[in-house]
Amino acid sequence: SKVHAIIAERMAEIVGSQARIGIRIVGAGIILLFDGLETGSSYSLHSSVDLRNWVEEAAINAVSQTHAWELPDGSPSHQFFRLRILD
Repeated sequence: SKVHAIIAERMAEIVGSQARIGIRIVGAGIILLFDGLETGSSYSLHSSVDLRNWVEEAAINAVSQTHAWELPDGSPSHQFFRLRILD
């Protein structure tokens, strides 16, 4: 829902001074949009339902400054995200 998207957006943790996150709702799905990534760097996207236990959702190799990632079907309706730079 839109409320979930707003909560996820505000709780997202992005590492990097220029990186930004956006959220797009498409039908019943949610897409996380990353902008300002460092081209050539590697990132790890994590999710959590309680801010204590984190699960790696995706490894992202930034081939450009932007990247889109769609939440898988069946994802929890309430979750938090963080993106960590690995390089």
